[in-house]
Amino acid sequence: MKLRKDIFDLYFFLRNVQGSFPTKFAYFISKNLEILEKETKEIEKKRPVPDPSYENERIAIIEKYAERDPETKQIIWADTEKGEPKFTNIEELKAEMKTLFETHQAKIEEFKTLSIEYDQYMNSESNVTLYTILESNLPKEIQQNLMNKLVEFKLIISE
Repeated sequence: MKLRKDIFDLYFFLRNVQGSFPTKFAYFISKNLEILEKETKEIEKKRPVPDPSYENERIAIIEKYAERDPETKQIIWADTEKGEPKFTNIEELKAEMKTLFETHQAKIEEFKTLSIEYDQYMNSESNVTLYTILESNLPKEIQQNLMNKLVEFKLIISE
């Protein structure tokens, strides 16, 4: 059994597999994608979504106090690696952010709780059963990363 987060990753990995493959191998990939897509949709339904009003207000406050270049009107960054803008009035910014947090605290806490539950769900085992393939039905040439995934998920049957 694999964790849901691994199943989720496998789906996106297999969706990006490129190449022309023998019929049996192409069928194997297609059938597994079909199964994984259903599981991925179920996983996506459980993903918590933050309150958009809080996020929009937070961004508006940041933009309000972000220092801008007078000519280009672009935000001036205090730390580009961390994505931290330089602010014109840090004290007013902190006060508005504190008020925003207090106003939306219940929704923020609810989102944190849902995120923890989602992480636990993603780290739980999936009951999905995937198709396997005989070693003799593998393509003669196969990318190493694809082979590694098939081995990791025990999808190859030795003859």
